[in-house]
Amino acid sequence: MAGNRLQDNKKTYLEFLREKGRPVEGIVVLGFRFGTESGVHSFHFDLMNAKLGHTLFDRVRERAVVCILKENADKCREIAKSLGGDEFSVGLML
Repeated sequence: MAGNRLQDNKKTYLEFLREKGRPVEGIVVLGFRFGTESGVHSFHFDLMNAKLGHTLFDRVRERAVVCILKENADKCREIAKSLGGDEFSVGLML
């Protein structure tokens, strides 16, 4: 989504997904802070390798937000933690 950044980010991720016609039932939004941008990149690649079926991945500098199925949220958290990620509460879009 980085290349398609919204001008008005006063939306939630679930609102954005609904507008794009994506299903949001069973989706949770998780945010993580990493010490470096390379930590965010590693997190993204590890998520893709884990094939957890995330619906959306967004990042700004050292922060990443993932929209993922609720049943895969704990595995997502494990991956982030293994890379030094600290979870934060996500309100509006980054």
